[in-house]
Amino acid sequence: MSPRVSWPTNDPRPADVNIAISVLGNRTSVDILKFLRPRTSATVSAILKGTGILRPALSPQLVKLEEWDCISGDVPPGMRRGQNVSYSINLDRVDELMKAWKEYVFEAEPMIPKLTEREDS
Repeated sequence: MSPRVSWPTNDPRPADVNIAISVLGNRTSVDILKFLRPRTSATVSAILKGTGILRPALSPQLVKLEEWDCISGDVPPGMRRGQNVSYSINLDRVDELMKAWKEYVFEAEPMIPKLTEREDS
């Protein structure tokens, strides 16, 4: 069993960067977004069939992606019992997260001090 990683409570990263890391760092999330990208919408059954993701892995990722506003369902979360929900991607939100991640990684001031070369003495 691998150790759990805990992030410091005073994490200096913006919230959108942390969300982007969670989305982009999760194969299931990436596969869901990739599947939804060229479609207007898709049901859970279509996502399962089209991606090969197993239902126990799919459901929690759909919930997270919807909480992060990366996808949306056509039935409100509180009214879904027994309903066939179709999900669609929120491209503007995904783009916003990607931009936040890119800016943080490539343009922001580094949080880790640069290593300096040792002086030969």
